[in-house]
Amino acid sequence: MPRNAQQKAVRKRVEGYFAQGKPCSQALLLALKDEIGSPPETLLQASAALARGLGGTGSVCSALVAGMLVLGLKADDSKSSASPAPSNEWLDVYTPPHQEHLFQLCQELALRFSKDAKERFGTVLCRDMSGVDWRSPSPTEVSRYYAPDGRVTGCMDTVSQVA
Repeated sequence: MPRNAQQKAVRKRVEGYFAQGKPCSQALLLALKDEIGSPPETLLQASAALARGLGGTGSVCSALVAGMLVLGLKADDSKSSASPAPSNEWLDVYTPPHQEHLFQLCQELALRFSKDAKERFGTVLCRDMSGVDWRSPSPTEVSRYYAPDGRVTGCMDTVSQVA
């Protein structure tokens, strides 16, 4: 399936999960559940604490974190080396060879996400992207967010692009 068609299909699934009241991280993971190969219940449980900017703090958009979870779940650990990690004072900076590619993908995702989010919203923080202080949301903020042309549309775009 061409990338554009795939993105449209993911967007449609993301919209469906948003319509069910799922937050960004869960909408992304559920939209990609077939590619990930994990049961939906596991994905929902694993991502529950990410909602509304990392545990309702309004911090970093959970779609970015969920995207990194997807990369980790899809990583091919079969390439991991059987050799043990070095044992010395430099262990803190040791990256297992099989994780180098994963970290590169995560860094690319973070850079692309940051660029896109900052162009669209001026930030990568959920509270600013959504316009809602999720720690104590007012009914007005939430209504504006979920309005037909509200910021939820931008969030759906962002989640779809992470996929």
